[in-house]
This record gives sequence, structure tokens and C-alpha cells, in this order.
Amino acid sequence: MTKSPDRNREKLEKKLLEEIEKARKEIQMSERAFQWAKKDSAAIDAAILRMQAAVEHFTFLLQQAKKLGIKEDKKRLYEKLLKHG
Repeated sequence: MTKSPDRNREKLEKKLLEEIEKARKEIQMSERAFQWAKKDSAAIDAAILRMQAAVEHFTFLLQQAKKLGIKEDKKRLYEKLLKHG
């Protein structure tokens, strides 16, 4: 028995939204890496790279969601992104 296209799409959308949330949390963690880095130039460089990768991954996932027509409330997304905690 094969799954319906609607069921497969629902699973894909759910997984993509979960990945977007994980990417958002990685951005927050990369921001904390700057706090941990202090004056260690190697740690600062690593934090910068981590942040760049996290933002690129987040952006990629949002683009994929847009291509699939997944609507996520931008205001809520940005509020969650900017929220620390």
C-alpha cells in the first residue's frame, strides 16, 4: 500500500519545519559561542564560522520552505530567532 501524496507532503513539511527550528537554535548557540570565546582569537574565528554556517543553513531551509509553499509566520519566526533563552 502506497502513501498518498498529501500524506507524504505533510511529513515533508513537518520535517522541514523541525529542521528550521533546529537551525534557529543553532544560530542562538553560535551567538553564545562569541560570549564563550572571550579574547581567544581562535575561538572567535570558530564562532564566526559557526555563525556564518548557521545563518546560511537557516536561509537555505527557509528558501526550501518557500519553494514548497510552506507558510510560516515571518513575524513569529523572527521573534523566535531574536529571543534569547
